[in-house]
Amino acid sequence: MRMIIPALLILILLEVGSSLADDFIYKFGSHEEDPVIYTTNGKLGLFEYEKEIPIATSIEPSLEVRYVKVLVSSLSPPKVEYDAKYKKITIKYSWAQAPALGGKFRIEVHGSPADTKYNYKYMVAV
Repeated sequence: MRMIIPALLILILLEVGSSLADDFIYKFGSHEEDPVIYTTNGKLGLFEYEKEIPIATSIEPSLEVRYVKVLVSSLSPPKVEYDAKYKKITIKYSWAQAPALGGKFRIEVHGSPADTKYNYKYMVAV
């Protein structure tokens, strides 16, 4: 019985925290009109300060990433980076932000055939 009460309190806190979460949107690149070539969803674990999401293995080599949109639902805004060279997204929280209640993310990748001569180094956060 003693173990059930703390477990119930944690479940209640998780539910309340998820309903209080805000959506934070991060955009990289400038070709939103290109077709979507990859999407993924996921969760940020409890007290998970950094999460790397590789997208290179999910995209055909003949396609070039030209626009990335990351939506993070959490209590505080994380730092989100896109490494265009290695095609990976990193979601980071500082030690003070402590994502104690976790969070969710959704990634949408737009692209086109690689022969369009687009240079990845111009992909910056908007």
